[in-house]
Amino acid sequence: MLSKTIYKYINLYYLIQMSDDDDFMREMIEIYRSQVPIILAMLEKQYSLKNISGLRDAAHKSTGAMAVLGITCLNEKINYLEETENILLSEFATFIQSYIFTCNEVNKELDLVLQELKP
Repeated sequence: MLSKTIYKYINLYYLIQMSDDDDFMREMIEIYRSQVPIILAMLEKQYSLKNISGLRDAAHKSTGAMAVLGITCLNEKINYLEETENILLSEFATFIQSYIFTCNEVNKELDLVLQELKP
């Protein structure tokens, strides 16, 4: 069972409600970690192509994995990117930087969580 640690970027409430089994939690964390480089590559590719529609799709794909781990700090920005009609490409550059930073911080917190889970 996990401690009651409060994290800045993750909220494991939903994950714990799904199952408090350590193996399941470890699997969900690994799924998240495996998806991050794929989504980042999609974002970077679509940005290099200046494809706003592709960028929106890639940003949206990031929400599923983040939701399971309670990562909500990018939700508002993703909603804005998806819903704003005349969006500038530079706004996606800022989002990509935020995404990278957030994922790095999330991984630090997930390392702490993994230390608490039974091997």
